[in-house]
Parts: sequence; structure tokens; C-alpha cells
Amino acid sequence: METIDRNSLKKKAHLNMKKNYLMSILIVFIFSLIINDAYMKSTKIVTKSEEGKAVQSVVYNNDTNKVDISKLNEENKEENNEKAKGVLAPIVSRLGVSISPLYNFTYSIKLFYYKHDIGSGLFSLFVAFIAFIIYFFIKIVLEIGKNRFFLESRIYPKTNVFRLLFPYKIKGTIHLSLILFVERIILFLWLFTGIGWIIKIYQYRMIPYILAENPTITMKEAFRLSKEMMKGYKWQAFKLDISLLGWTILGLVTFGLSNILYANAYKEFIEAELYCDLRDKTKKRIDKNHVLNDNELFNEKTKFNVYPDNKLKVPVKNIQINTDYNQSYPIRNIILLFFLVSFIGYAYEVGIHIIRDGQLVNRGTMFGPWLPIYGTGAVLILLVLKPFRKNPLWLFGSAMVLAGIVEYLSSWLLELFVHKKWWDYTGYFLNLNGRVCLEGLLVFGLGGATIIYFIAPLMNSIFNKIKYKRVIIICFILLTLFGTDMIYSIKNPNTGKGITDYD
Repeated sequence: METIDRNSLKKKAHLNMKKNYLMSILIVFIFSLIINDAYMKSTKIVTKSEEGKAVQSVVYNNDTNKVDISKLNEENKEENNEKAKGVLAPIVSRLGVSISPLYNFTYSIKLFYYKHDIGSGLFSLFVAFIAFIIYFFIKIVLEIGKNRFFLESRIYPKTNVFRLLFPYKIKGTIHLSLILFVERIILFLWLFTGIGWIIKIYQYRMIPYILAENPTITMKEAFRLSKEMMKGYKWQAFKLDISLLGWTILGLVTFGLSNILYANAYKEFIEAELYCDLRDKTKKRIDKNHVLNDNELFNEKTKFNVYPDNKLKVPVKNIQINTDYNQSYPIRNIILLFFLVSFIGYAYEVGIHIIRDGQLVNRGTMFGPWLPIYGTGAVLILLVLKPFRKNPLWLFGSAMVLAGIVEYLSSWLLELFVHKKWWDYTGYFLNLNGRVCLEGLLVFGLGGATIIYFIAPLMNSIFNKIKYKRVIIICFILLTLFGTDMIYSIKNPNTGKGITDYD
């Protein structure tokens, strides 16, 4: 039996990443924002007293989605609570808060039967249901889209971030979700066997890539094919994983920076190369041409820069999305984009407090469901940085600078006129007067690239489908409500616990 040449896989992965570096980094960033329990590690912060002795340790636990504070002082144990520091710290430490369906379901049972709290139990049950919908129709599906991107990017240097949406562009999204969901259930059940669980992880490892190549394959065939591909290669795949531990250690040393800027995407390219290698070996042993049939994914002599969709073995839905990131945006769509991003920012920060603290906190300086600093940053990046769109590296750097200026000025003006702070990065690595910090700026850079190359083109296509008169009415209503809120908030800003008293 042929062996897996680990060095060869790594070399190919490195070369492939050089061809499409920024897009691969962007794909992993977007995917980690949505999946949010992948690629990230727990973050530990130690707070010291004036005497220099440790008072408490704060650990963000990925398994429970909680920030656990363990007092070292025995007398203060009863005062333990959960809290997070700053506005952007959760993004940096974890790039999003995950909502676990299983955790919320079991927690709701605890509230029902042990604490007799029916209201909170029903709410937790509702959150569990919403979490399951998100998990089944978004998280699982996008894993296939991510794999599709890395498979295409090996051959086609101009593969863009929209390939993350590949499963939604073809028929059978529920079919794909169901296969991966069943795989997760099976792996969960094997967990109780100990060593059997590890074996099954490697045995089913190729299923997400098999689905990325052939979305029409049956569940039975996908499981059988993955077993066949990994037969005799599970130990070698394990050794490949062990050989990458150095990157994990480097990620810890660099506080995750090396993971974001290189290692995570590099590992994805290695996984894609592993699939291609095992695919070739499998086709030599057995005839699987009827299911491993997308030869355009492996045509190294192709003359195309992007994958030709007309070569797909599955029918493609007629979705008209203008993916040209250098397109122009009408004013009405820019207004809608401003409110969309402002609302997403608001929902994100309010959601963090609900999940971590169990409290509904109206975040921001205003009273409406929007955080204008998010929308303002998005619009400025879209308009001011248009000359840099064709150079992703320059766009990334300029987005960091522009967003940093917006955040710094916002903090300074609020403190100058209102005499309060809505965020404070004091104590963070490379912060400037506690108003901005390096970690936040890096996220702004990646977020700006996401807006330019992914969110803005997608939403522009969607907004253009709305009738012109309706868009004008919607914009007028939103601007009127926003203006009224702003006028009122100038003299009566939104303050209080969890807003300005966030410590």
C-alpha cells in the first residue's frame, strides 16, 4: 500500500496558499466567525492587586461558552460572576460567541426540574431551538462550502469567497446538512466507547470533502467511500496531525495571531491535499468514477482562472449575484447597508450579554436597535477605500487605519462631551490611551476585507431586487427614526450597568 508523503502535501499546500493567500485567510476568518468554536483556544487573563498578587483568573471556556471567573480568595467565592471586558475583546478572543443547542437544551431541563424556573427554562429551550436551526442550516452547510473553496483554490487562482456559499447555490442543501448531521450524531455516540471514537473520527474524516466534490452522493455511499479512502491510512493521517503541533504551539505563543494570518488556512490547504491524495489512491484500488466524478477540480492543465460552473455535475440555481467587488453602490443601498451593519453590531453585543450574563442590556449610546459605529466604519471602508479594492493587502492595512481612527475619535468625543467611557482597552497589548488596541485593529482589517469582497456585493444584489419606491420609503423611515434617536441621545445618552458601568 502506498504511503502518504507528508512533506509533499505540505509543500503543495504552501504553494497553493501563496497563489490565493488573502482569500484563503478571509474564508477561514468568515468561517470561524460563524462556526466560532473552531480554530480558537481558551483565553486566560490574570488580574493583579496593588500588591502584585493574583486576585482572580478569567477563563473563556469554549465548551460551555462561558467566561468563568475563579476567585483565589476563599472568602470571595460567593461573589463569582461572569463578565467580559470591553466591546471588541470577545471578537479577538473567540471571534464570536457560539450557541450550543445541546448545552441550552440540557440547561433548560435543569431550570425546569431543579430550579422550577419555567420562564427561564422556556427561554433557554427557545434558544436551543434557534441554535439547532443555525447549526443545521448554516454551520454544517458552510463547512462544505469552505472545503469546496480550498479544493477549487488548488487549481483556480481566482477562486473567491463566494464559494463559501456553494451548497446554497445547488439543489439539495438539506440533503448535505442531513448527512453531516448524522455523522456528528454517530461520532457523539462513539464517544462513549473511548478509543473507538478516535478511530471513527479518522474513518469519517473525508465525508465533508466528498460532499464538497459530489453534493448528490447518497448518505450510504458517502460513509462507505470515506471508510474506503481512510482504510490503511488512519495512522498516517494521525502522524500528519502530530507533525502540525508546532503550529499549535506557535499559535499559543503569538496569542493566536499566527493562526489567523497563516496557520489555519495552511492546515486547510493540507487537508485538501490529503483528500486529493487519498482520492487518487482510492481510484487506483477500486472503480469510483461514478461518485468521484468532478474532474474539473483536479484538471491542472485547465485554462480557466475560476471554476467553470457549467461543468458542475449538479444543476445550479439561477441566483443573480453580482460578485464584482469593484462595483458602484447607489446611495439608497449604502443607507440600507449602514443600518444592516449597525443592527448586526447591536444584535451581537446584546446577544453576548444575554448569553454570558443572562441580562438584556441595551448597548450603545443610543436607544434604538443600532450601533452606528459599526455602520459608519462599514460605509467609510466601502467609499473611502475604493482605490485599494484591487490590492487586498493595501485594503487590509488601510481598513485597520481607517477603522482605528473612527473608533479612537468616537471614544475621545464621547469622553469629551459626555464624560463617560463606553469601552476601555487599558491593559491590552499595544493599546493607544485605552481607545484602540492592536487586536481590535486586526479584526477591523479582516472585517473590512469581508465587507468589500463578500458582504457588500451580496447585499447590493439583494437590495437591488427591492422595488425602488419601497426602498425609498424604507430609507426615509429608518433615517427619521435614527435622527430622532440621535437628537434625543445627545442630551440623554444611554448609560448604566453593562453599558458604561461595564467593569
